[in-house]
Amino acid sequence: MKILGRILGLMTIAIFFSMPAVFAENVEWENKGVDFKSIKTVYIEPEIEYYDGVNLFDVTNADLLNIVKENQKYVKKYKIVPNKETTDLILKVSVMDWNKRDEYMYKYTDIAYDTTVTYEDEYGNKAYTKTPYVNEYGGYYKHYDYFSMKGTVMTNDGYVAYIYIDNREAQKDNINMFERAVKNFFKKFNGTK
Repeated sequence: MKILGRILGLMTIAIFFSMPAVFAENVEWENKGVDFKSIKTVYIEPEIEYYDGVNLFDVTNADLLNIVKENQKYVKKYKIVPNKETTDLILKVSVMDWNKRDEYMYKYTDIAYDTTVTYEDEYGNKAYTKTPYVNEYGGYYKHYDYFSMKGTVMTNDGYVAYIYIDNREAQKDNINMFERAVKNFFKKFNGTK
């Protein structure tokens, strides 16, 4: 029985370390002073706001706008209107960060020692010091994409009604993660009513 437990434990650890690193986090805030039950219409800004320093290196603005447009179907409890002047709420999507990073993964490392003579007396007796160092053999790069997006919902008189922030990092394309984040934003906003 103990052997079976150890084998299962080792298999669990092996599976855990073989999975790709994925990070996803979202935060939402709802203004309690806004009565979402009485709100009927929402206007979705046709442009995406980009924070300073955002560089869309692998997609175009049109690609992201298309994702926002395709995922509007998840705003089911509010009527989407084409006129900003006659709406109850204004929804805006912002990209706060869009980037990638590389991490070098060594295939194998070991510890070796340099031995140096630190003292020798007049009789030839020696004192040695072993200094450890790491040998690194081969490896490969893991490529991670990451981004942060913010969805802001404002009342037509300029008050913030709802905020949704989504941060993601994975070995996937940013555009695929952005699509999931926008979809989640629209679904969570839909849940306010």
